[in-house]
Amino acid sequence: MNENEKKWKRYVESMEKVAREIHRQDERGRIEQAKIDGKIEGLKEGKIDTAKNMLKMKFDNETIQKATGLPLEEISRINLDE
Repeated sequence: MNENEKKWKRYVESMEKVAREIHRQDERGRIEQAKIDGKIEGLKEGKIDTAKNMLKMKFDNETIQKATGLPLEEISRINLDE
């Protein structure tokens, strides 16, 4: 193997290493994003549960909105679903 072939081989190996690292970082990023999405979904479900409980306790929609931060439209949908 001549010197140019050796250089080319080292270059290809280094590019493969970079590609593997990028793939690992991308996978970690997707995992982290899934964790964040799960936490957001859990928080929203908690707010919806709180709104349902407050509706059962006969709180008005505006008070529920202030307590949960949910939009009035969402609270009205929950109210209709009950």
